[in-house]
This record gives sequence, C-alpha cells and structure tokens, in this order.
Amino acid sequence: MVTLALRALLRRRHLTPYRVAREAGVSLHTIYRLTAGRARRIELGTIDRLCRALRCRPGDLFSYRP
Repeated sequence: MVTLALRALLRRRHLTPYRVAREAGVSLHTIYRLTAGRARRIELGTIDRLCRALRCRPGDLFSYRP
C-alpha cells in the first residue's frame, strides 16, 4: 500500500502546514487533507509543487508497505 508521508516529512523538518502551503502555492485545506491521510488522489502538479517547496524528490513524499 502506498501512503503519503508528508506529515512525517514536515515533522522531521520542523515545518508547519501553513508555511508549506504558502511556499508551494497549494491551499492550506489541501495540505491538511494530505497530512491527515484523507486525500483520495493527488495531482502530479501538486506533487511537483510540494517537491519544489520542500526541495525533495517524489519518493520522499511517499512510503510503501506491502
């Protein structure tokens, strides 16, 4: 199962959802849904914006459990 590891990434980097939303140009509501695990899908454009704002690779945003 693929899950979004955004919450853990923000904790490790001591970042707030507000700051990430502002820097990525994504709504705060979207960031909250992603960190809470309530998002059903995520657009490639959103992944791109998050990676640019967090200076990470897409693989850093996700975790995999068989």
